[in-house]
Amino acid sequence: MRAFLAGVAFLLIATQAHAQTPEALAAVERAAATGARIFAHDQAAWYGTDTMIADIGDPRALGFRGWITEDAPDGGVVLLFVRPEGEALFAAYRVLYRDGEVRETQRINTPLTEMQTRLYRARQIAVDALQGHYCGSGYNTVTLPRAEPGADGADIDVYVMRPFESFQRLPLGGNYRVAIDSASGAVRGFSGYAPGCDTLDVEANSPRAMIWQVVGDTPTEMQVFISLTTHLHLSVVSHSGTWSVDGGAITYLNDTHN
Repeated sequence: MRAFLAGVAFLLIATQAHAQTPEALAAVERAAATGARIFAHDQAAWYGTDTMIADIGDPRALGFRGWITEDAPDGGVVLLFVRPEGEALFAAYRVLYRDGEVRETQRINTPLTEMQTRLYRARQIAVDALQGHYCGSGYNTVTLPRAEPGADGADIDVYVMRPFESFQRLPLGGNYRVAIDSASGAVRGFSGYAPGCDTLDVEANSPRAMIWQVVGDTPTEMQVFISLTTHLHLSVVSHSGTWSVDGGAITYLNDTHN
C-alpha cells in the first residue's frame, strides 16, 4: 500500500467481528444511511451548480467562493453559494434540490449563520489538509454535521471525493473522510476507503462489479455512494464475507471462509 498522509493516523473503517454481530450490522446500517446522504448532497451540488451557472454566468466574477449544503427542513437539500465580504460570509445564491430535481433557485444576500459558517470553514480546512495527497485535480466535497460531537470534539465530517472519469472507471482510492472540530478548527482524524489511487475498471454495459475490500471488514458509505451514482450493483468481498451493495441497500450474502 502506498504510504500517504504521513504523520497522521489513518483511521480504518473496520470491525473485527463476524458479519452477523450487532456491531457489524450497526456499521452497515450507518454506512447505508451516510452513503445515501452523501449522494443526495453531491447531486444537489452538481445539479445546483449547473443551474446557477446557467442563470448568472461566471460566479467568480460576482465574488462567489465555494458553497455549502444543508438538509432542508421539509426534505431535500439546500445548496448555498457563498460570497465573502471582508471577514463576513454571505449566502449569495440558494438552490433547493429535492426528489432528483432542482425545485427552487433564488439570488439572496444573507449572512451565514454560525453553523453555516462552521460548515464552510470545515470544508476549506479539510481541502487544505489534504494538499499533496490527491489523485489528480477537481475533487468533490460533501460536508455533513454530526448528530453528536465525538469525544475528541469532532462535529463535522468532510468527505473529499475523487471525481469519476467515467462510470466504467470507479475511483475506489483517493477518497477521504476528514473529521473536523469546528469550534477549534482542528483536524481530528482521517479515514481512507482504499489504498492509494486504486481504480476499478468495469466492463461497458455491465450492471455489476466486484470489489475486493482490503480496508475494513464491512461495506462503507463510499461504496454506497459509488453504487448510487453509477447504478452499479457491487459485490464487496471482505474478511467478514461477501456483501451486496445495490444502491442504498446493503445485504450480507455469504461467508467467504466457508
